[in-house]
Amino acid sequence: MRRRRPLPALFLGLAITVSAKSAASAEWYGYQTLATDGASIATGAVIVTAADGNSAVTNLGVGLGALGYGLGPPIVHLANDRPGAAVGSLGLRLGLPLVGAITGAFATKGSDNFIGVFVGAVVGAVVAIALDASLLAWKTEASPASPSKASGSLVTFAFPL
Repeated sequence: MRRRRPLPALFLGLAITVSAKSAASAEWYGYQTLATDGASIATGAVIVTAADGNSAVTNLGVGLGALGYGLGPPIVHLANDRPGAAVGSLGLRLGLPLVGAITGAFATKGSDNFIGVFVGAVVGAVVAIALDASLLAWKTEASPASPSKASGSLVTFAFPL
């Protein structure tokens, strides 16, 4: 990253110099949201597979998987002190599968609607997982300034004589 030099400006005979702020570093924690999604999907799949035709157990597996999918990553964002990303994650995870299901229903109009709704919802969920991990799971922290570098803003005034 290129280091900025102080920028002098003249305003009514005053020389004002403002120093550059310290650089910020970004940390990706998307692996945490992906791990939560993987665990939720695996838990639901294992329970549904083990249900062996028992509808109550199948419903439990689908419910636990959906609950983990919907709430797990927003909780990860909250644990990383990113409440805005948590709200965005929840919106993506609820909205995109719904949009996908509606699109799938219209795409399969007149034929087997359930397949279209299901495939559309799954595609929406996969896109939400990918967008959440790649776009929302970034934590920005200000890097500590060394004594030789300026941090914050420093304004100095010089009066011409």
